[in-house]
Order: sequence, then C-alpha cells, then structure tokens
Amino acid sequence: MPASPSPKNNKTASRKTRVPRILVLEGLSGAARCVCLSGAEAITVSPRDIDRVDEVLAGTFDGLLLTGGGDVDPRLYGEKPHKQVYGVNELRDYTEWMALDRAKELGVPVLGICRGHQLMTVRNGGVLRQHIGGHRGVDHLVFGESGARFRKVIGHNQGYFVSLHHQVVRRTGDGWKVAARAKDGCIEAVESRDGRCLGVQFHPEMDFHSNGESRRIFRWLVCEAAERAGLAKPKQPRRAKPQPRTVSDWGMPRASRSRTPVPKPRPRGQLALPVGGKASPVRVSWLCPTCGIKFDKQQDREDHVFWLHGEPH
Repeated sequence: MPASPSPKNNKTASRKTRVPRILVLEGLSGAARCVCLSGAEAITVSPRDIDRVDEVLAGTFDGLLLTGGGDVDPRLYGEKPHKQVYGVNELRDYTEWMALDRAKELGVPVLGICRGHQLMTVRNGGVLRQHIGGHRGVDHLVFGESGARFRKVIGHNQGYFVSLHHQVVRRTGDGWKVAARAKDGCIEAVESRDGRCLGVQFHPEMDFHSNGESRRIFRWLVCEAAERAGLAKPKQPRRAKPQPRTVSDWGMPRASRSRTPVPKPRPRGQLALPVGGKASPVRVSWLCPTCGIKFDKQQDREDHVFWLHGEPH
C-alpha cells in the first residue's frame, strides 16, 4: 500500500500551484482584470469600504496595487489646495495609507498608478505639484532614467503610455528616486531604492491589451509578489496576439504622428452636487455616475467619463 504524502510534501505542492494574491484597492478602473491576466489572483476592495479594507489587511496578501482617482489631500504634504484640486476624499486617503503601512510591514511589493503613485510619494515624505497642463487625455513618450529599475520592468529605455492627470510628483520621498520622466521633464515614475515599490503617473491598465510595456508593469508586480511569497513564477493566461496600433486604445493620436484634435464627448446634464464637510477644497462638483469621483469643472468630468468609460450614451 503506497504511503500517504507527508504534510510537508502537501505544503510544498500547494506552494507550487498557488498563484500570488494581489490586493487591489480600486473602483472600476479595470486594473484588477489586468492583474488576473498577468497570472495572479486579484482581491478587489473599494478603498471607501473601510470595514472590508480592515478585514483584508488583517489577513495575508502577496502584493498591493493602488489605482487612480481623485486628488490626494494637499494637507497631507503641508500645502493649501490649489483651485484646480478635485475629488479629495479623506476616507480613501486614510485606507490607502493604512494599506501602504501594512504592505511595508509584510514586505510585499507595491504598484501605484496615477493617484496611487502620488499617495506612495506623499506617504514617504514627498511633495506634489498640484496642477499642470498638457498631460490630461494624451498618449505620450516616457523616458526611463539611467540606472532605474523601471527600464528593466518595461523592457526598454522608453515607451508610450496613456496619460490622464493634472498633478505630478515635485519631490520624491526618503528612500525613493525618480525612475522616468516625460519630454517636458515632469516625473512620470518613481521607485523605492530597495526595489519593492514602483509608482507610475500614467495608466498602464488603459492600453494593457495593445501595449507590451504596460503589460510588463503588471507582470512585474505579479512576479515580485510570487518571489517574495516563495511561490513558483505564475504562467500568464493565453490571449490573442495584439495588433500593431497607430493610435492608442482610447482613440488618442500619438503626438509624434498626428495632430488630429481629440474628439469631445457629447454634452450631458450637469450633476451639481454640494461637497460636504471642510475636507474638500471645492464648493461645487460634478459626479462621475460610474466611479462616484467628483470634479470641480464640468469639462473635467466629461473628459473623465469619455476616456475611462467610453463615449456617453
């Protein structure tokens, strides 16, 4: 009669078959789907659901992903809000701050996208530039800094990425360095010196299926999570070979190839909502019907809906 497998062998077998579990704090950005397509399991939690966030943080996860959204409260880095600041949410700042603390305690890798990249910087003593122009709704080149791990992550010295932001990192925090910049010198990526954390100002989830550099960013998080958890490198699910693109997934012409104006969404009814409490620096806002993010300008809200969720019906 064959001997039954020992508990030690069972444990080893389970570690070979288990995929890394990535905690994704997001609304509806689609980043969780990219994590799954990169070979990991996504634990998706709304950063506004503090009870659920507490519950998940009390357990174990192998990696953390912070996604885009409204602006980080400027008071967290000691500044008064600029008039263009929008979507400040103290609860989200607090829950994501807790998640970063827990990730550091566990020693798991962290990927921050747009707002997530900015919060990671602020959490470590960095400062943001509260408003810039020319980076909202464009598809532009990002140049990796010499010696930065970012170059190894994307597999090239530079790459095209979707940009949808009006703020950038002005100064990195302690233990961090600039990993990439745009042509105008704005910081587009930061990384921790220990190689555990990477923050990108652009949106790799938006052109995941057609941009190899974007896919490699998610794959980096999954592989780092597997390595730190002692798991086998997960296989990526099969998918169709992407077609060469002349424009981005979001219909935005490449700046170096075309100057065709970006199409504007059809007008929609304004949803003027008062912003409660003293935390928000804006008095009137327009609400995204899908994400619940507030904007201080109707045009910003229209652009957000168009680029993130498609042309309004």
